[in-house]
Amino acid sequence: MNRWINKLAQAARVALSLATGVATFYLACLGIGAFGVGILFMWLFIWLSLILHELGHVAGARIYGMTVWRVNISGLEFHAQHRGWRVRLAGFPYRRVGGFVQAFPLFGRPLRPQMISLALGGPLGNLAVAIFCGACGWLLLPERAAFLSLSFAAANLGSALINLVPHEGTLPSDGLTFIRLLRGIDEHTPGHVHARLISRSIAGQTADQLPESEISVLEQQPPPIQLIALWYRLKADQNRGDWASADSRRTELAELELALIPAQKEALSDLSATLRLEFAFSRAMLTRDGNDLAEDALPTKLASTLPWLQPRCDALVAALHGDKARCTELLKISQQHAEKSVDKALWSSEALLRRYITAAIGERNHVER
Repeated sequence: MNRWINKLAQAARVALSLATGVATFYLACLGIGAFGVGILFMWLFIWLSLILHELGHVAGARIYGMTVWRVNISGLEFHAQHRGWRVRLAGFPYRRVGGFVQAFPLFGRPLRPQMISLALGGPLGNLAVAIFCGACGWLLLPERAAFLSLSFAAANLGSALINLVPHEGTLPSDGLTFIRLLRGIDEHTPGHVHARLISRSIAGQTADQLPESEISVLEQQPPPIQLIALWYRLKADQNRGDWASADSRRTELAELELALIPAQKEALSDLSATLRLEFAFSRAMLTRDGNDLAEDALPTKLASTLPWLQPRCDALVAALHGDKARCTELLKISQQHAEKSVDKALWSSEALLRRYITAAIGERNHVER
């Protein structure tokens, strides 16, 4: 997007934000009749309009059968599970973004209409609420409640218009995303290929079943994206029980991490930590020595995001140390967490790894006899 046009778009967004705040505040004051309380209602209505905006994106995604992965509203994050949601305080991963919805397309269906529905769901949700509350306010005039309804309508109308302005910021605005989608999309770009791989995984295709051509697209990109390709390669090796091949990729991780700039290292720190633990797991399976794996552990925050991973690794350590009871307990915990995921390929992959760990117990018992 042209830099000067983007600056004009940003100025328009700022002007709309100020106008929205003033209109929401003024109408709230007319409804409440108190300046201080009017400020509180202004912030409340703006925050509620943000929630409705993100819920609109969720509705837009679900209309086309997309899988909603996570929803972040003012730093409070909701992670989709097979049944229900898991809530955690995640902070703001993107600067100057009050909320976002991460969703993946339904595999096997055209990508563009799904993405258009996702992009427009938020603004259209705000517009629908603005029209409804505006109509209610008009019918209730001159009652005080009418001004509160009109104040909430103003907050939602402003939210819709601000997000429809085409602007390239930390994330592209809904309006800019919509315009780009209208022009058409190249489904062979790395971003869309990665989204399609995740969609395949959600549908149940494990890493060893994914198309070679799509993983190769990621491998041909710069280092940050190559790390994602390495993840798929490693998981495919693990699913096949090819621990020697999995362990041989450890040097590739070190080389890719050296090529990252500091900002990329920080952004990909969770992926790097996960890969290192999975490499330690693969080496322990290869050497049947769990001492090094016992010293590796995920950071607390990441362990909460991937609750099945640490128990599975600890189960392998217990198996290699001959503690069958502890191993069985940890495998059950890992299974329970894995089967809460919306990613069906994870269920299959983790089930395979649990069987490999159980086999390691049998091998140890045989050697001891």
